[in-house]
Amino acid sequence: MRNRIIPRINILKAMSGIKWGAHPSTLLTVYKGYIRPVLDWGCQVFHPLEPTLYIKASRLQFAALRVILGMMCSTPTNILLDINSEQPLAARWQYLTEKFLCKVSARTTHPLKHTLTRISKLPGHERSNLGFLVNSFLINYHLFEQVDNFKLPGYLEFPYDCRHLVPMIDTGTGLRISEEANINEHFDQFLKSYNNITTFYTDGSRLDTENRVGYAIFCPETDLEIKIRINNFCSIFEAEASAILHTLDIIINHNINNAIIFSDSLSVLSNLENPVLSVVAIFLRGDFQKDPLSPRRRTEEYDSPGMDCGSDHNALVTEKYA
Repeated sequence: MRNRIIPRINILKAMSGIKWGAHPSTLLTVYKGYIRPVLDWGCQVFHPLEPTLYIKASRLQFAALRVILGMMCSTPTNILLDINSEQPLAARWQYLTEKFLCKVSARTTHPLKHTLTRISKLPGHERSNLGFLVNSFLINYHLFEQVDNFKLPGYLEFPYDCRHLVPMIDTGTGLRISEEANINEHFDQFLKSYNNITTFYTDGSRLDTENRVGYAIFCPETDLEIKIRINNFCSIFEAEASAILHTLDIIINHNINNAIIFSDSLSVLSNLENPVLSVVAIFLRGDFQKDPLSPRRRTEEYDSPGMDCGSDHNALVTEKYA
């Protein structure tokens, strides 16, 4: 901390002066935005410091405040704090810790909230020596319960482990099935290996003749058929990605615990970052078309043999936008 703050105090000295230089109010603004954040960073974890370390940190604060006012080293520290309307570090760190706990209590899916709530329900003899952060939460628990909860927009509301989950994507099963003589039979056997699971088939299409783009979603278990047209300037990649994203919304809104998403877009699945638990996206690869196409084009226009539902799904898109 000292190595980071001393150079910043030197910059503050270069900006100050008796007959020239910045106004004290300007220097105080620089202090609040350039020096004080270094003193406060991580205080929720390390507060309270040992007395010797706290004195060293306070001296850095006082040195910066003396530069702002142009006062001598003999100026009492309480005068420095009063004129600059600053709090002692201990009081400020206490305030920031409790403010952080209020934010944690307000977030419905904050990972620390569930941990602190679970600790608060422990017996009294198991709740000792848990650290200042936990103790502050336990002391003010009756107040934090009154904090209004709020939800973050979109997928930010999902728990931390969901938003950072590495998705389960299988691109090899489709290749293996496509090489079998009877694709439909092997595909049915593959589906039977998953019990009580909801299957979704997605597809995105583009009609070059009329410059129309859209995607469709089909779920045989629920007889769900969705056909949506999107902006004509969207690529097939965007159409395929929108179909998968829409499917994920359906899975989340209907609380479907186990689901498989079948897609024929290898490029989308390769770049997919799925924030939802227990969702498996499986790509069934088909044969390339005979006419020469670029690698990107061929990736986007794979067929999905053996997926009767998927074939009907492709027909839905063609029927909607043809």
